[in-house]
Amino acid sequence: MAGNITPIFPKAARIGTANVSAANANRTVTGVTGLVSLLVAGADGTRIDRIRVKATTTTTSGMIRIWVYSGSGNAQLLFEIPVSAVVPSATLASFEAYVDVEYEHLPAGYTLYASTEKAEAFNVTAFGGDW
Repeated sequence: MAGNITPIFPKAARIGTANVSAANANRTVTGVTGLVSLLVAGADGTRIDRIRVKATTTTTSGMIRIWVYSGSGNAQLLFEIPVSAVVPSATLASFEAYVDVEYEHLPAGYTLYASTEKAEAFNVTAFGGDW
């Protein structure tokens, strides 16, 4: 059987945001307890290209965690983003990180969630497109 040789492109750009600040040091959770919704997949699924993390306060060494949830059971840890200690000032920007996800496909009905290990405030943004 011949494979599909026609490229598939997203129908619409998607941006999802989460403001996380409650400490959650867990790498396993029950349901989505302690997590903040980042992006809900579109009706035909969503491609995730990049995730940006921007601190809005002083940070200490820790982790931002990205989770995937199918709509039932428990959210699963997808990956972690290390956070370094930064004391922002007029001459030093707050912590910031970009992660190129490279075609992480989120099926319809799935949701990305975010959490922070430490009680520090972050804006987490996911960039992608709906199929």
